[in-house]
Amino acid sequence: MDDALAALQREPASLHRAAFDAIPDLVTVMEEDGTVVEINRHGMGAHRRLREDIIGQPIHVLNPELPRDHMAPVWESLNRGESYIIEVTNKRGDGARFPVEVHSASFEFEGKRRIIAVARDLSNRAETELRFRELVETIDRGVIVQDKALRIIYANSAAMRLLSLHSGQSIADELRSGHWMLVDERGHELKPEQYPSQLALTTGRIVESTVFGLYHRDRRELIWLSVTAVPQFPPGGDRPHQVFALFSNVTELKRDSALFDRAQALAHIGGWEWDAGRDRLYLTLEAERILGRDSTPTRIEELLECLQPLDRHRLRNALERTLAGGRGIDLELQGLRPDGSSFWVRAIADAGLGDVVRQVLTGTFQDITERKHEEEQLRVQARSDP
Repeated sequence: MDDALAALQREPASLHRAAFDAIPDLVTVMEEDGTVVEINRHGMGAHRRLREDIIGQPIHVLNPELPRDHMAPVWESLNRGESYIIEVTNKRGDGARFPVEVHSASFEFEGKRRIIAVARDLSNRAETELRFRELVETIDRGVIVQDKALRIIYANSAAMRLLSLHSGQSIADELRSGHWMLVDERGHELKPEQYPSQLALTTGRIVESTVFGLYHRDRRELIWLSVTAVPQFPPGGDRPHQVFALFSNVTELKRDSALFDRAQALAHIGGWEWDAGRDRLYLTLEAERILGRDSTPTRIEELLECLQPLDRHRLRNALERTLAGGRGIDLELQGLRPDGSSFWVRAIADAGLGDVVRQVLTGTFQDITERKHEEEQLRVQARSDP
């Protein structure tokens, strides 16, 4: 019985010690003045020291860089019922240093106030941050980090290059100088609350692939950027404290797109693409203009409804033959607009490049209404003019 009772009395202590040593962080227990009275197994391993070399020593044996009055600010926080959190550099037994984040709290044991400090080794995080910084500096896309007041706290080399800034210039000062103006795709100036970074901070959600223009008032230079803004949250926080913005220069793409749209409009040719598998129809602006519908067709049946019944049937059959592996489409079709006016288009299409299952058709609509009207006038004249 005595042996069983002694075992029961020993069990809580052994259980607490096992739990203490199982904690994966560095844990030390200190007296009120900072003398170390206990350390867990992971703490000894991380510091590469024996227990007897640590117990009874001041905390400075593990962190020699701490000031001698370090305990004063610790107790100032603990006496307010708060945890004390600090990032410091600890020292191993072989002299090597490693960064840690320490969370300290107070408790009483046998009538004495003690401090328990849990330190998280940040070596891997520091290395990860270094690799991330190296990656960010080598990519050809601009990266900026802004705080919740939209102050720029970091910008990579590509961001400086995209804005034509040189080494030594401040991207934050440049953007605050008033030389730059942000505009939307229609050329209207954006309000600060419409900036992608501000939207990400306000909503707490990612703002993806937003295109806006950056106009330099003095140089009269306009560059187009595609930006993705990602809000970042502090540990345990529910509101973003900064935003990570990744952007690229799409000026050439924007110019080519504008030239393409202009060329289509001048030639009265519009583009279209139909994903037959999902029945999704895409029309360019000129193709929408040719059809003259109030709402843009987004499915193939909505497109067919724009045509006269006979030509509707002809196009449907041609689409089915092409999807089945037949030749491409080349038809002249007559349609009817909502206002009652008729139009003629030449529809050309084929399976998209690389579409081995022929489920995506890509083609053009050419407005041939004027030519058809001229042909009809010639036929009338041929029958009636002596």
